[in-house]
Amino acid sequence: MNNTLLEKYLPKSKRVRMLILMAIDAAAICLASFLGLFVRFDMNTARIPAEYAQASEKYLPLYVAATIIIFLLFKMYATMWSVAGIREVLYIIAACATSSVIQITGMMFLEHKVPRSYYLISFAALTGMEIVIRLSYRIVEVLTNNRFIRKTGKHVMIIGAG
Repeated sequence: MNNTLLEKYLPKSKRVRMLILMAIDAAAICLASFLGLFVRFDMNTARIPAEYAQASEKYLPLYVAATIIIFLLFKMYATMWSVAGIREVLYIIAACATSSVIQITGMMFLEHKVPRSYYLISFAALTGMEIVIRLSYRIVEVLTNNRFIRKTGKHVMIIGAG
């Protein structure tokens, strides 16, 4: 069997891979939350009101935990991402949308005030990052051509198979 570039460096244990993916997701969730305010206030951290920054920071641990749980419920840690396609992208969008609805509800319930555009920007950032994270395996495979070109062996054409 021909090992790909990623297979050489990724841990063999499925549980360890899942934990690594959860840590990457947690970082993406934090970054999406920051981008929600950063983009809203013209990409200038000095213009972000302290009230909004504190509200986002206070809710962040709940947002990360809720989103990881939602991703678990959407089986985003059980999917074989090396064969991911449009269906999996739709699952990512649905999971991120669910997470955003929970975020809006939670922040309103806890009276953490942020601009309404924060939620949309945060959702878009999280969805984009999750799609790139989940499909990165396929992207790297295509870019390195390991998936389509074998380095060893002979090319064979089968004629009359049906």
